[in-house]
This record gives sequence, structure tokens and C-alpha cells, in this order.
Amino acid sequence: ATNYVREFQLANARRLQTGLFLTETGSKWAVAAPVAEAIGASWSFWEWKDFCRETPETLNGTSQWAAYGSCKTGYGGRLFNESGIDPVRHQQLGRVYARAIQGVLLSHAYNDTTKELGMRYELDPAVGGPTEIFANPAWHGDSKGKFDIRVTPAAAVDVTQDPANRRILLTAAAGAAAQTVDVILRPAGQGEMLV
Repeated sequence: ATNYVREFQLANARRLQTGLFLTETGSKWAVAAPVAEAIGASWSFWEWKDFCRETPETLNGTSQWAAYGSCKTGYGGRLFNESGIDPVRHQQLGRVYARAIQGVLLSHAYNDTTKELGMRYELDPAVGGPTEIFANPAWHGDSKGKFDIRVTPAAAVDVTQDPANRRILLTAAAGAAAQTVDVILRPAGQGEMLV
């Protein structure tokens, strides 16, 4: 699937000068999301609640209908439990990612175990808006909601942490030229950051 997306879908999106949006991943979103993110494609997951209820009769019947709804669509996301939203599953979907790039994205990789984002982009200071990274301090930061951020070259961008809006902004520094920028973002205090 990765090669198909990279070699066929990405080429078509470039040819058509359009974005990519990945959907209908079902239970495979944890595999699909990193592939989409790596090439800068948007993705969505919406199986929030089980919209069906079975009875012994409907389970043993020939109809696709349950006593309420149909257990074939909008079903099985398991993001809700008896108490409401399952916080662990909810947090798994809230990955760290770049929402906007001040230039062109070259690579993007998020490790949901270490909560580390590594990305590279070609900075274009002529682009009016900053690079904006979604990062929820409560989910992705350290115990105090803090992050370590390494940017190379450091003088290329100004970094602003905006925890109230769950974002980190990287804005071309005054006088910065077009150049390749590497970013590593992770929870604070995890030791030396290697680039």
C-alpha cells in the first residue's frame, strides 16, 4: 500500500495540482495514518460509536439489518466505552502532525510510542503563514506539558509554543533565505536530541 500511495496516488495529485485525503481506513488507521502523514496527505477516522443493536433473532436471521441500525457501517471504532469516550483510544487518534507548512514538506514521521515528530521541509519565506504543528501538551508533552524542539539550522525560524491552542509555530526568521529545515519535537526531558 505504501508504494501504491507514493508512486501512483502522489504522482496523480501532483499532476492534478490537488491535495490528497485518506479515508475509509476502518480499523487499519494506525497503519494508514503514518503513510499518509509521510507524504503530507490528510486523513480522517470517524467510527465513533456503535450505531446498531443486535438481538438473538437478528444475529441468526438473513437480513443485514439489526434490531436497530446495521452493524456494517459506522460501527466498531470502539472510541466509546460504558463510561463515555475511551481516553486512551482518543489520544491515539490525536497524533502530532504538521497542519501547515511554510514551504514544501519533504518528510514527516511521528512515533506514537516515543511521541517524537521528525520532519523536514523546504522553507519558503515568501509564504505568508508559519509552519504550524499540532501538539496537545496534555497528550504529547512531558508531565508538565512541555516540549523539546530542535530546529536545524536554528537561525532559520522563530519558534513559538502556543499550548492554549495546542500548536507550535515555526515562522521564517527575519532575513531567512529559502533552505531545508529539520525539526525534531518530543516531550521535554528525554535526554540528548540527535539530528
